[in-house]
Amino acid sequence: MKQLIFSLFFIGVSISAQRVKKTIIKDSFLINDALKMEMNITNIPIIVETSKDDKVHVDFELDFLKYSEKEMEEYLKIIALEQFFMEDTFVLKIKSPKKIRKREFYSKDYIKKEFNFFTKSLKKKMKFDLARNSKKDILDMFNKEDVSFFSLDKFQDEVIKKKNYKSFNALFKISIPKKFLKGLKITSKESVINFNNLIFESLNLKLEGGGAKIREVSNSIISINNGHGLFGGVKSSNIDAIGDSWKNLVIGSISNSKISSEGIKIEIGEVDDNIEINNFSSQIYLNFFSKNINIFKCIGDYSRIYLFDSYDLDKFSITGVNSILKNKGKKTQIKSKKIPSLNTNEKLQIKVKNSEVTFLKKSKVE
Repeated sequence: MKQLIFSLFFIGVSISAQRVKKTIIKDSFLINDALKMEMNITNIPIIVETSKDDKVHVDFELDFLKYSEKEMEEYLKIIALEQFFMEDTFVLKIKSPKKIRKREFYSKDYIKKEFNFFTKSLKKKMKFDLARNSKKDILDMFNKEDVSFFSLDKFQDEVIKKKNYKSFNALFKISIPKKFLKGLKITSKESVINFNNLIFESLNLKLEGGGAKIREVSNSIISINNGHGLFGGVKSSNIDAIGDSWKNLVIGSISNSKISSEGIKIEIGEVDDNIEINNFSSQIYLNFFSKNINIFKCIGDYSRIYLFDSYDLDKFSITGVNSILKNKGKKTQIKSKKIPSLNTNEKLQIKVKNSEVTFLKKSKVE
């Protein structure tokens, strides 16, 4: 029995000896009388939350497993931080010349399995297989700790059993005073930013690659270039999104806002009043319409627009050129005229060119 206890103790010591936590940056900054804040983030995954005082706090750690001292030192030296004041604005710049993910997992076996899984997922996504998600469904998705488009955990488990791997976790956090929830400006390049449950009264976000997860924004300007976005709620804001069919913009609910998109896939749980969507070569999924909706305008060119049966087709004025309407198993060609038998409601408009408009009664797109 003593021999067994000693063996288990030895195994525990051996594993812990291979796992090392390193502090990269741990600092705080007085913001003095700054009224605004700007953040420039490059190649780094971070969590942004509010601080309990009037300081900006930066806490960066890396949790290594099976990395040599030399390998760890390389990571500790690459992140650069710069902070300064520019008139009434506190500016914080953090960058890495090398892209750092929240989790890094290296194994020859894992890479092979990951590629095979990615290929299968690609084929599945090309079938436009998307569940109809309500505002609540999307908020439930938002409340998950991690949101990823491809879950590879089961392959990690297989490789871990073979003990043929090494990994690290990035624990990067920035805490900001609550007053910066109004007037915050962020420029992010190839970074994933998680704002948890923060509600912004005014946010200027420019996202180039990477992604952002935000509970709610209002009176904001969001620019997404080849990145992902998950928003619990959007109010009185403008969103400009460019990407490809692999890039997703998911919104729980939206009101009094405009969206311009090119190439990206957009899903909205609930469409409220006064919405304008202009899209080119995009996929738009409008799952539910609020009972309060009065003004809705969607213009599509080389796009696919999907609406579920929560709203009557006859409520919309649909016009188009060289397009197709799919409803109740029937296809209607739209050449250069308004679709027959539909009303002329100018407040609820869908205008398309070289596109498809589909009204669905099934739970998934096929």
